[in-house]
Amino acid sequence: MPEYAIDPDAFHDGETAARELTDALALAGFKLPSLRGDYPIGTSAHVQLGGASGQVVRELAAWIRERAAGSASTPE
Repeated sequence: MPEYAIDPDAFHDGETAARELTDALALAGFKLPSLRGDYPIGTSAHVQLGGASGQVVRELAAWIRERAAGSASTPE
């Protein structure tokens, strides 16, 4: 069986990215319980967004839409 080397920097980057998104979602009142860093794909960091209830996903989608619509109407 072939051995595969895992890029530790990419693995760490995925863990860090997942933690940053978890913290940002918490500020907005959301939690994705399965969100986590995962093994890199090639040399790129990878994050599993995981699963969430349909209700949480709909609330998150509405929250994003509200803010996206607000920023689209804001003059630069």
